[in-house]
Amino acid sequence: MVIGIDLISLSSKSRYQGIFSYSIGLVDGLLKQKKYKVIIFCNKLVLDTLKKNIHHNFDYVIIENKKTFIHKLTNFILVCCGYLSIYPYKLYKISNDFFFKDIKKKLEKNCNILINPLVHLTVYNLKIPTILNMHDIMQIDFPNFFTKYQKSERNLSYNNSALHCSRLVASSKFMLDKFNEYFKLKSKNKVSLIEEGVSLSEKKIKFIPKLTKKLPKSFLFYPAQLWPHKNHLFLIKAIARFNKIYNYDIKLVLTGGKKNFHQNLKKIFIKNKSFVIYLGPVSRRFLCNIYHRSKAVIIPSLYESSSLVLYESIYFKKNIILSDIKPFLEKKKQFKMFFFKNNNENNLIEVLHKFFIKNKKLSPNEIKFNYTKLKSNDWETIAKKYITLIKNLL
Repeated sequence: MVIGIDLISLSSKSRYQGIFSYSIGLVDGLLKQKKYKVIIFCNKLVLDTLKKNIHHNFDYVIIENKKTFIHKLTNFILVCCGYLSIYPYKLYKISNDFFFKDIKKKLEKNCNILINPLVHLTVYNLKIPTILNMHDIMQIDFPNFFTKYQKSERNLSYNNSALHCSRLVASSKFMLDKFNEYFKLKSKNKVSLIEEGVSLSEKKIKFIPKLTKKLPKSFLFYPAQLWPHKNHLFLIKAIARFNKIYNYDIKLVLTGGKKNFHQNLKKIFIKNKSFVIYLGPVSRRFLCNIYHRSKAVIIPSLYESSSLVLYESIYFKKNIILSDIKPFLEKKKQFKMFFFKNNNENNLIEVLHKFFIKNKKLSPNEIKFNYTKLKSNDWETIAKKYITLIKNLL
């Protein structure tokens, strides 16, 4: 059996994003399943990045997903139809099938089953089974974060992908329910729950004090792309108020790419530079060292499918402060964490007061408890769940 991994649409620029970490982790986990051959489909530009981040030798097939002018024009017209609240799903699929027929042949020729961890399918009409991890459908819950064109494009590609994949994977019970509710799938068995994983091999990355010597001695850490749903503005306002009320000096270190909300945050970073330190995208080695140095990790997200940051924080044995959104609350029984009411500044300030002023932190035994529980989310364990799913589909 040959398991194909569709990373054709993956960009080397995405190496600082969660979707890249997810893809690399899943591939690493599957490559450890020695009974099965794994082959990666990717473009030339991302191949070197994959080789640097995947810790095993792997087979690959180069496939360039270059759209012709006619294909781009066709997609533009169909997406504009969606912009006008007319959704030509079948035409969008027919167009995709026609322009990607060569890609279809290569995928079918080289593997028995295909896993796509990149949100939507590349090809809709494969003869082999396909497993898709869509991660989220945020355009439904937070449509104001997207333009009409973006919502239309996601509507067409996401709905066709959900319809034509063999199995849709949700990384939390929250997303499983969302997929079943939104896509109105004929069978609820079409959606499977397989959680995200975490790499337990980060011990190979040593703690190097000089890498973080310019950072404050004590700080809160929030690694996240500058998307609106990551809620940076709320977090900065809450910490500014806390520092003023209690005459304290919480420092906040941020990492992550300059996404579409960066212009909104740029002035806020400058205005609050006394306690906000934005480092932008950083290497994996630097990221791990920041985790090591941090006092605690905070995740104030408005929306998540699950959270790789949560797992990474537990791996680095950190206290974690989270918004009480449903995907995080699902982990309440599994891990010891601190919660605040979602998007509630006053409540977050109360939690920060307990943590920093009253010194209510996790005990060493609770930290150890979290770390022990995390082993069930090792990527090798998660990959075994995918293998079980694959066997059911073949």
